[in-house]
Amino acid sequence: MVNNKAIFRWVQKWLSLLTCISYPQVILLDYGAYDYIRALVSGVSKTVDKSWNPQTLVDFENVCNDSIGEAQMLDLLKTKGNLDEITDQLMQQLNIECQYRNNVADVVMQMRRKYLGITEMEHVAKMSVDEDNSEHCKLFYEIWEALDDRSAPESFAVTKSINKDDESISSWGDLGFQTPMTDFRMTGLLGLKSLHYLVVNHKQRSRKALKISQDLKAWFPFAITSVNVTSWVMEDIKNNKHSIFLYNSDIEPLEVFFRLHVCYFFRFVQFWQTHASTSVFEFKTVSTDFRAHILELIDETVQAVLNDDSLGEERFNGSNLLKYVEEKLLQENGAQ
Repeated sequence: MVNNKAIFRWVQKWLSLLTCISYPQVILLDYGAYDYIRALVSGVSKTVDKSWNPQTLVDFENVCNDSIGEAQMLDLLKTKGNLDEITDQLMQQLNIECQYRNNVADVVMQMRRKYLGITEMEHVAKMSVDEDNSEHCKLFYEIWEALDDRSAPESFAVTKSINKDDESISSWGDLGFQTPMTDFRMTGLLGLKSLHYLVVNHKQRSRKALKISQDLKAWFPFAITSVNVTSWVMEDIKNNKHSIFLYNSDIEPLEVFFRLHVCYFFRFVQFWQTHASTSVFEFKTVSTDFRAHILELIDETVQAVLNDDSLGEERFNGSNLLKYVEEKLLQENGAQ
């Protein structure tokens, strides 16, 4: 599928030169064979009201990064200038006809929203988890309540989980923590909130996954794994792997992040069960394989939805696309 798309893009570039239409404009308007023929015969460009397909918006963002440079695009999006100024700069640099200004303005607005969402995500990730912060402590205790019926440990320093003298004594180690207040150093408050969202919104499935993490010969630390998953989702979003869920979306970018974290985590539990047979020391190898697997699975699901005409225009909504991906990845026979 990737090779076919690459060939199609090469043909589009060649036809763009032939018809003297800028390649970024071709991507923005999602040109097909008929559009090129009409441009060659009559010199009339394609008529479009708005770019509805989020894949088109993702492709246009990519061509902007390729044509202008990702660093310059980021500078444009984070500038305090208004959207009209950014739109005018893009149109000039990408040689897009003025009649498509509304299309470019719409994409700029959505790219700015995505940029601000990622900026917020990074900001939360840089916030340290603090034992003296009552809101942070509340998140920990709600995580405990969602996963364990015993009383929470007396202190965040109680972390022993193996060879305890009394199994009735609760420990943060029972949930897969090492030292709760420092386990989130890679992901900050974002990691804590992601774990909280996971276990509070998917309580029974999380308890089942926790039991699996403790019972398997190749055990894995539940909470620490969530921290790792948070870092994977962060990296993939920053590398534009999930931009399609942030375009034409009805939900906030941070909510998209938390829901992707849920999908990643439960699919990883299943993947770990079938790929790790020896010990937790396989974690790095298995996680590398999993990350390639999950991206491929999500892409296949997204393309299947976008190609399903029976779903109508709702399939072009980023939040609806995410819902379909969740349904696929969180099926009981697909994720524990």
